[in-house]
Amino acid sequence: PFFGSGEATAAGGVKAGATETNKYEEVTFNLALPQDISELLHKTARQKTVILENFHYLDDERQKHFAFDLRTFQELGIRFVILGVWREKNRLAQFNGDLLDRVVEVPVEPWEEKDFRRVAEQGGKHLRIEFADHIIDACVNASFSSIGVFQELIKEACINAGLTEAQPATVRMENQHYVDSAIKKKADDYASRHQRALESVAAGNLSTSGKDGLQPLFLPYYLVKVMLAAGYDSVANGMRRATIQERIQALHHRPNDVRASDMSNLLYNLAILQSNKGISPPIFDYDKTTKQLQVVDSTFYFFLRNADLERISSEIPHPIET
Repeated sequence: PFFGSGEATAAGGVKAGATETNKYEEVTFNLALPQDISELLHKTARQKTVILENFHYLDDERQKHFAFDLRTFQELGIRFVILGVWREKNRLAQFNGDLLDRVVEVPVEPWEEKDFRRVAEQGGKHLRIEFADHIIDACVNASFSSIGVFQELIKEACINAGLTEAQPATVRMENQHYVDSAIKKKADDYASRHQRALESVAAGNLSTSGKDGLQPLFLPYYLVKVMLAAGYDSVANGMRRATIQERIQALHHRPNDVRASDMSNLLYNLAILQSNKGISPPIFDYDKTTKQLQVVDSTFYFFLRNADLERISSEIPHPIET
């Protein structure tokens, strides 16, 4: 790699011209060392904040490694913004205690009811639409604390009412039918998306093969079956690892072979499996601290509450029968 450049210009006499001279410096560096990376960033005068998106897709070992490198980057004056989806607090500090009081977490949740109302009010001002209280209440109650779902429901309700642009004069929306239709439409949309995602998770790693002539455990498939059978009420506050193992064993074709180590392999690698399947944002995240499987995509709550889970579960291909 080469970095740096210089320019020289000359003009005069009857003939005027310009010449440009570039000077290059070869830099040897090791991308595995934060000191070398910081030196390169300083050499190229790129004093900008580095943004790492989808950090949760990295496995725990790489996250832990970066947590230690982050302390070095900080000492060398490199600032990072790290975007990730997880439930536990101080995730990086759990990997490296030196980051306590050196990393600021900015959670995007929880959203309170007053926040939802403020969003609707501000949007209504721009569109000259006044939303009745029961319209806002219905959308808030159906959003499961997700501002994204709330905005989609409000938008769909406006479309149903024929309000697709700013109105010449203030219009008041009161018809509950617009919201009911919006909820049904979004339920269908989310059901289609999440059903495909769950089928991908259930398929697991296609290269999986059994040992000693036994059929593979197919644990991702059974995990999906357990989550769908549990429904919203059991999943909303997270599902404990022990509960998941018990319910998988109750359904499994080799229940006595579902060991604790198998569950660790399943849950610890769930983020990677979702990433490999192209599921973005991910649906689930396992918190090792609380030993709970959490839903991290709020639209999945909407899906669990409104979709026909029994039908969807029956349509997921059984890995043994396919």
